[in-house]
Amino acid sequence: MTKKRLDIEHRFAKALDFEVIESGKTNYRTTVLRLRRLERLYLSQLTGDSTSALEIRRRIAEQMFEQALLHNCSQSVFRAKLSSMSKLGFSNMERKAHFYLLGGRAFLLQGNVRVARSLASSITRELESSARRPRNPLRKELLRLANVLLQEAERKAANSRPNANRRV
Repeated sequence: MTKKRLDIEHRFAKALDFEVIESGKTNYRTTVLRLRRLERLYLSQLTGDSTSALEIRRRIAEQMFEQALLHNCSQSVFRAKLSSMSKLGFSNMERKAHFYLLGGRAFLLQGNVRVARSLASSITRELESSARRPRNPLRKELLRLANVLLQEAERKAANSRPNANRRV
């Protein structure tokens, strides 16, 4: 890694932190505009460095998703931001699980049990298949949390079915 690239990444991290702090003072639309501006600024400095550019795009996409949650955006916005992150890919399984669990929890809280269950079961399968690899305590904990979310979604789905609680 070159000194210039490290300097750019360090400045980006500080600028992103600043935008996150400022986001509490603005609406979602303004926050997204500021994040996009920040993305353009730092991507222009990384011409020819596709690895760092991808990481910047990922961090901006992740931050937009988190801001959508914090600003209580609609489910369609959540879906779009989660889709954007997924298209960029995740730097590792733990980051993917983190965002799928955040998304699953948000959808469950907004009453969209189907999407919550889908996200939880998807990441559970991936974590279970990767759990066979060398031990990773974080991955193990994420799997536990994914299973808890899946159980909550199943319980909520069962309670919302007509006649689910009636005795015959």
